[in-house]
Amino acid sequence: MLALLLTWREVRVAEQGQLTSRFNDAITNLGSQSLDVRFGGGIYALERIMQDSPRDQPRIISVLSAYMRSHAPVPASGFVKEPKDLAVALKRRPSTDVAAVMDVLARRPSGHDGGARLDWNRTDLRGLLLSTWDVKDIAKISKGGELPSTRSSFSYAIMEGADLRNAVFEGVDLRNAFADEANMSGATFLRASLTNAQLYGADLTGAGLVETNLTGADLSSTNLHEAELGRRPDAPVGTESSKGVALLRGSH
Repeated sequence: MLALLLTWREVRVAEQGQLTSRFNDAITNLGSQSLDVRFGGGIYALERIMQDSPRDQPRIISVLSAYMRSHAPVPASGFVKEPKDLAVALKRRPSTDVAAVMDVLARRPSGHDGGARLDWNRTDLRGLLLSTWDVKDIAKISKGGELPSTRSSFSYAIMEGADLRNAVFEGVDLRNAFADEANMSGATFLRASLTNAQLYGADLTGAGLVETNLTGADLSSTNLHEAELGRRPDAPVGTESSKGVALLRGSH
């Protein structure tokens, strides 16, 4: 019996040592000049560690959040001036590695967060597409089908001062998010939740909030000029997606 116990302990020690080595290698690879190394040996390596060792998920969330903030910061001088040509502005997207980090965080099992919070404070994420909806479900939307009911968890996310102009949030749970002074003009929220979110001074000019819950959200000094809140205009009559629409003008 003692021999079995010692063997089990030796195995556990070896496993922890391997995880520590994998974690350290992944952190090193995140700083590589090679995009391929940052992807396979850094970002996705950390995702695999989260899957193999849920106890390490909180610190991996912190590492990936810090990676986003350092690789896509909002300039100290403030939000970048957008091109006058709207078509050009709409083509803006986050870099491929930053987008990959967001996808990894969206796919994570949030039950293992252990109190860690996603933090993209003052991060430039213009044109971000954040969604975990299945491609087949998205295809149904264009044909007037119902929006998928699943949501990826970003509750309590820190988004203060983030640049999210023209971003798209499909099925994202942003309950209790901290988004004071965030620039979300032209952003689109599809079946998202902003319940109890802090949106003080945020800019939602021209944003589309489709089937998005704003219950309890702090909209003090929020710019909602020409923001549209309600249903999808192409939704079949009688479905949940066809009920209610409101056009918000001016600021709260």
